[in-house]
Amino acid sequence: MSLSPKLAALLVTAALPALAGVAAHAEQQPFTYQDLARLDRLSALNVDPAGRLAAFQVRATDLDKNKGVNSIWIKDLGQAATPERKLAVSEGGASNPQWSPDGQTLYFISPRSGSDQVWKTDATGATATQVTSLPLDVQAYQPTPDGKGLVV
Repeated sequence: MSLSPKLAALLVTAALPALAGVAAHAEQQPFTYQDLARLDRLSALNVDPAGRLAAFQVRATDLDKNKGVNSIWIKDLGQAATPERKLAVSEGGASNPQWSPDGQTLYFISPRSGSDQVWKTDATGATATQVTSLPLDVQAYQPTPDGKGLVV
């Protein structure tokens, strides 16, 4: 899979602060396992159907609790100077962002209800609404092409 220039630029831009910190740290001492654990990891990049907004997952490590913390971030691809922003719905954990076919809804998986279920928000990411309430964790899903449902 090849990335478009915009997506490649997004990934590089998002990674630069972390890489700069590693480079500065490397001048003082060798790179360690702790350094690696502190690096944020980007994944699950998903661009809205209009090609204007990119949603992606960032996994940070909470070393005190010895666990990963997932959040969803948005980048306006038309505004290169505008920084990416973490969505408020990420509190409590959020992963696997996917846009609806019309680009108005952003779906994601969150454990905020006690198990991993699908939730939805809009591009502002201010509030979340639970979509699924299954007896098991949802591990994968896909919005239907007509936007009227999900395949879980």
